[in-house]
Amino acid sequence: MPYNDKDDSKSDLDPWRIISACLFELDSYEIPAIIDRSGMNVDWTLTDRDNFSHTYRKNAYRPRINQAYNALTRADKLRVSFIVCEQLAHRGREKDLNVALDRIGWRVENGKLIP
Repeated sequence: MPYNDKDDSKSDLDPWRIISACLFELDSYEIPAIIDRSGMNVDWTLTDRDNFSHTYRKNAYRPRINQAYNALTRADKLRVSFIVCEQLAHRGREKDLNVALDRIGWRVENGKLIP
């Protein structure tokens, strides 16, 4: 397929993995609150073992969040990414997000995710 530089300003790469990595740098108690604000449906039920520590909670949350995200339409994935990114920016993570997102053609400005 020939290279088409017609719309180089917009990235087709999904920013979710980077946003998710930033999300999981937070305290495990903040993660459900942020994801719930996105409207994504995730089962937060934990076993006693999963609820033992922040690390165990995060290990239980990650596959559930990714499964819920992967079940979304492309448009809904972007909506969730925008909302979670905004929540992370409000928690002082905008600079970290920008360093990582810049590599794939995205950035955060004033709490908003922009391709």
